[in-house]
Amino acid sequence: MKRKPTRRNILLTFDSNYSSSRRVASGALRRIAEIPDWDVTMLNFRNRGFQRSVRLLSERQPFDGVISDSDIPLSDGLSKSLRNAIFVNAVAPSQGWTHFGCMVDNAAIAEAAASSLMRLEPRHFAYVGARAHEMEDSHSRARERRFRQFLVKKGLAVSSLFVDDDRFSPDLAALLRPVGIFAYNDITAAKVLSELHALGVQVPEQAAVIGVDNDPDICENTRPPLSSVDPDFETAGRMAVEVLSAA
Repeated sequence: MKRKPTRRNILLTFDSNYSSSRRVASGALRRIAEIPDWDVTMLNFRNRGFQRSVRLLSERQPFDGVISDSDIPLSDGLSKSLRNAIFVNAVAPSQGWTHFGCMVDNAAIAEAAASSLMRLEPRHFAYVGARAHEMEDSHSRARERRFRQFLVKKGLAVSSLFVDDDRFSPDLAALLRPVGIFAYNDITAAKVLSELHALGVQVPEQAAVIGVDNDPDICENTRPPLSSVDPDFETAGRMAVEVLSAA
């Protein structure tokens, strides 16, 4: 006897400030559209009254699951009422809910960046990291570590820099050139490009820069257009739905 599909009420949150988040949501929505017994509510983490909206909606009909790539601030009572949650590249709340993770492959991202830069045959390499919050710092360190390991095995050295209050230390100007620079993400890479232009450094002749996320709003509007590693966020969104479906 065939089991009747169980109807599920799903909360999908996203951060409209980031192309990566919008693409995760897009991938998730495409997959959810193929599941007839799922109802989805999509909420922008940036909307005023986000928490209140989640609370009111969950009181009307409890959510059976959450898909989020943001560190969503939910109350203890609400989070405990949720059955399952999938966090894509985000820190899962510590409250007592069943949660699963879906993380980008930082090692593969770093290797792709290193391989792309090596094709340009720079003599020196540098990694520009970010330390905005816990998860960003974790991703940044993982990418730096694998980038360094990959190049050191080939007898190449890597310098490390950080963005502090949107400004660089004098280390960027002091980098030996020609240099291949791997930045934590496209936002960081765009700041690197801006600083290089201010320093009068020719890009890509003296400094080649590659970011991560392949955000068209950034990559297509820098001088020159920014090269970027694409983590395939749409597939991450689809995978999050698959994991939630199996939970």
